[in-house]
Amino acid sequence: MFRISLTTLTFLLAIGLSPPSDAATVTHVFNLTTGNGSIVGGEFESVVFEYDDMAGLEFDAQLFVDGSQSITQDANGLGITGGLHNAIIDDGEFATFTLVLSNILGGSVAFDGFQEVETIVDSGAKIYSIDQFAFTTADNFSPASGTNDISGTSPQTFSVIAESGTGNFFQPSGVGVQFTTSPTAVPEPGSLALLGIAGVGIAFRSRRRKTGSIEAPEVTA
Repeated sequence: MFRISLTTLTFLLAIGLSPPSDAATVTHVFNLTTGNGSIVGGEFESVVFEYDDMAGLEFDAQLFVDGSQSITQDANGLGITGGLHNAIIDDGEFATFTLVLSNILGGSVAFDGFQEVETIVDSGAKIYSIDQFAFTTADNFSPASGTNDISGTSPQTFSVIAESGTGNFFQPSGVGVQFTTSPTAVPEPGSLALLGIAGVGIAFRSRRRKTGSIEAPEVTA
């Protein structure tokens, strides 16, 4: 007689599952210069970063930037409409960066925060800040042209601000982000065969029980 218990079935499935892959770190730099993304309603929307790995995990990430006035874009990066110099960031203007995750399949994804800001900078102090209204906190720094590391704070959102009244300006040309991914364990092909065998066994056993429980017809004289 073919018998299989629920405990045995659970064991068969457990040994057939692939162990979950170790968490992995994924990095990406969003290019902010002309030809990368678009301005929609005064806000910058990046090209969607589409991630797909060998373990079957997928997700999309998109960067959004709004500002104290409408955002502009050129070959040097992003700017703000108006100010002392149009189409750059100056004289108290600011731009705020936010990232949105979507379409996560085959596991989990955590946004670890913004890691770097690439800027083209005029001389003088320009300020990065997690809080656009707190220019003198420990989270501020004066960026230089090139890549500025902000992984020490890894903010989930942040602003770049130009000092007021100095006439100095800058443009962000790229931002780097980081994610931690954890794919979901999936059945190995062999475990699917085991599941099929187990299912047949359970169906067979259930049928035998039903057959054995049929009462014999009464015999009358």
